[in-house]
Amino acid sequence: MKKVILPAALLAALLCTGQRTFGQKSAASAKETKQRPYFGGGPISVPRANEMIGAYLSTGGSGTTHSLFIDADTLRKYLSDTKIRGVKFFLARPASSGKAIDSSGITLVIAGIGERNDYVLTPEGTVYNEVRPCPTECPDGQAGSDLIPED
Repeated sequence: MKKVILPAALLAALLCTGQRTFGQKSAASAKETKQRPYFGGGPISVPRANEMIGAYLSTGGSGTTHSLFIDADTLRKYLSDTKIRGVKFFLARPASSGKAIDSSGITLVIAGIGERNDYVLTPEGTVYNEVRPCPTECPDGQAGSDLIPED
């Protein structure tokens, strides 16, 4: 199974790229998407991503969590629901049923957003949180590093 790396700074870049307000879109974007809501995001260069990640890490980040991983097949399955037009990533604190919240950790709760800006749940009425923190649960190889290698 492939894993998707979502460093917090890169995630912020995906969610906050550009100067548009939530729900706005450029004329070209509106034409291309047939009036679908604009949810932001777009590609950035690896050096820019590393600059943003480095800024996050140099200011203390979120304690011990530098990035988060999610299984790509899990995310693909959820996103295969054609009602989902955008994805909202909630920053959250890890917690287990009946146990204390980990105030030093960070996780993501992932929810699909539909065309009317409503939440799109799974058929079971759930959203996703199958993310793993890094460096505590990093994969081996390049994906375990804090920055993205510049080839």
